[in-house]
Amino acid sequence: MDKVLPTVLTAVILLIIFGLIGMGWRNRLRRQAGTAPLPPVPAELSLPSLSVTGQYVATTTEGDWLDRLAVHSLGIRTNAVVEVHDEGVLITRSGAPDIFVAADRLDGVRLESGMAGKFVESGGLVVLSWRLGEQPVDTGFRTRAASDKAPLVAALAAMLPAEQDAGQDSAEHKPAGQSAAERRPEPGPDRLPDQPGADQSGTEQPGADQLPSDRRQGRTHTNTTPQPHTGENEKND
Repeated sequence: MDKVLPTVLTAVILLIIFGLIGMGWRNRLRRQAGTAPLPPVPAELSLPSLSVTGQYVATTTEGDWLDRLAVHSLGIRTNAVVEVHDEGVLITRSGAPDIFVAADRLDGVRLESGMAGKFVESGGLVVLSWRLGEQPVDTGFRTRAASDKAPLVAALAAMLPAEQDAGQDSAEHKPAGQSAAERRPEPGPDRLPDQPGADQSGTEQPGADQLPSDRRQGRTHTNTTPQPHTGENEKND
């Protein structure tokens, strides 16, 4: 009897937890019912320039890695293959509809450390930014081999418009912050260079017209204090 009660309580708690999860998932599906359908896969595609196996992680609202899309089985994590074609990117998922992102719908590609409950090492996920209908979304993919990440990112970046690709490169190579010299404002018409009589700290130094009269006339003070007699002088006397 002592062992039965804890077992029953554990089972009830687990049922409540799974029930709440299922309720939340159904509410998410209802809230996302207006999401545009997945674009159809073209009947004819060119041969893929690159094919990478791995895991489809999730699709979320762009910039919000916690807002997972549940419609169209986009929230289900599955094994997948990413193929890069001239027409776009094809993500073939096991047990879920395929995702085709046309080249003109792809907005960006980057590396992230995690999204929607999947967290890995820094830069372990390849994230595609694209438009599902009129909604910007992010799709995460983890390559099975780490050596496949760089070629996949390069192939996807090559599909972006030239000006957008250049913008991504400049953002990646942009320094984290400006130096103090770069942040220093340029002198304007109301900002004159440092004047004589003022040091760099802003404290005004006395000018020639503020010095004492004897110093302006070049006079020097002579010490007139009598010097004490030494023993040698007394002996000579």
